[in-house]
Amino acid sequence: MTPRNAVLAVALAFGIWEATDIPDTGAPAVVFAVLFVACAVWLRRRRSTIAAGVVGLLCTVEATQAHTWKDAGALTKDAATALGTAGILAALAYVVTHLRRRQHELSHS
Repeated sequence: MTPRNAVLAVALAFGIWEATDIPDTGAPAVVFAVLFVACAVWLRRRRSTIAAGVVGLLCTVEATQAHTWKDAGALTKDAATALGTAGILAALAYVVTHLRRRQHELSHS
């Protein structure tokens, strides 16, 4: 799986997860769901390092705050932490790969 596809998969997974959590969480879940899905679409259409970076930041929030969720079970908290960590690593890999490719193209022009 390429870093781009990994970022897309994590963004869509969290977007769906947040959308299903809207009845329990409310506005914060709406905001996160919209941001995750919007970044996935943006990354899919434009191959944007900004979108991947935003997904990485959103995943950082998810991974670091999952342990504070009051009504969630341990498995849910652990899954969010693991998926968030995977999203951070995928976003970082995508940005590094994209920047290296761009630097390579510029040095050969």
